[in-house]
Amino acid sequence: NDVYYAYIAQCYIFDDLDKSLEYIDKAIQLNPNNAGYWVQKADYLDLMGRCKDALLCYNEALKIEHNNVDIMLKKAELYHKMGLTYEEKKILEEVKKINSKKAEFYNLLINGYWEK
Repeated sequence: NDVYYAYIAQCYIFDDLDKSLEYIDKAIQLNPNNAGYWVQKADYLDLMGRCKDALLCYNEALKIEHNNVDIMLKKAELYHKMGLTYEEKKILEEVKKINSKKAEFYNLLINGYWEK
């Protein structure tokens, strides 16, 4: 998997996201329980404007690490970007239960205010 990670990084540096996705898919085939690969794939899909596909990948990552606040916040940010504020707020409520400080910080970054 480390070999694929090196290829992914190299393709990203040379701005070849399609090729990066190929290597991420190969890495996922070898280790489908690596949440980091799913998150990386979601991030690239988001960069490519494929938001719905990115959400599916974040969901896969959360199946593996269901209480990972960082992944949850990436998903919330994508919902925000897509204008799906109800879904975003739903995730933030879950995050608050796990780590209220991170949820507050997210609100400050995204919305410019502390939500009480």
